[in-house]
Amino acid sequence: MRDALEGLSDTVTTAWDPTVVQTSVIQLIHRTFRYASRKSGDEMNRDVEPFPTAPS
Repeated sequence: MRDALEGLSDTVTTAWDPTVVQTSVIQLIHRTFRYASRKSGDEMNRDVEPFPTAPS
């Protein structure tokens, strides 16, 4: 995950070569769904639905 930190991608990939640096919390949350079962995924979806519209 990244929050406008210059050089973070280069530093992370130098230390851990196969690492993918996410650019947003929403992307990070979305990608966690691939590891959940269908039932758990539906429950997670209900839980995270308000995240994009939540106040900072």
